[in-house]
Amino acid sequence: MKLKEIEPRSQPHTIITDFEKAAINAFTSVLQPKIHGCHFHFGQCIWRKVEEYGYAGRYNTEPEYAMLIRMLVAVALFSSDIWDCYKYVLDDTPRTNNAVERWHSAFARSVQIAHPTLPRLIIKFQNEQNTDQLVVERIFAGGDPPLRKNKYKDLDRRLRTVVMDYENFKNVILCKSFWYLL
Repeated sequence: MKLKEIEPRSQPHTIITDFEKAAINAFTSVLQPKIHGCHFHFGQCIWRKVEEYGYAGRYNTEPEYAMLIRMLVAVALFSSDIWDCYKYVLDDTPRTNNAVERWHSAFARSVQIAHPTLPRLIIKFQNEQNTDQLVVERIFAGGDPPLRKNKYKDLDRRLRTVVMDYENFKNVILCKSFWYLL
């Protein structure tokens, strides 16, 4: 994997994926990190199924039904394997791969065209590499990672409060608490 060649010090503890088997296999074979599914993409998958089976109208008109569907998304916050977000909430590990999606969107905007020439794309990748290398060096030197928006920090704090009280809740009440937050 190129990451080990470019940055040999890199040994991520956790990789967040959107449930693509090839990516999961590649990461586990080279880096042996903990693999964890993206909570956002899990929710999107459930919503696609709601639409596919014709339940979107019911979701939009029946609040109790909508709550049950949202509780399905909250199930990921209960203990399991790859889609387990419970431990990641406790460890302050990201639940989603939104940072990667944000980077991809920003990079696509910086390229400015859908199909750039190879020289233009190489220059954009080199510029991105230089910028990212500065961030990596700052973090390895003990600096802080880039800041997150307050609304996401607040959501993380509230989710953590509910998760830490896991043993004191009945499962349905806990699921409703997650549903409310999400």
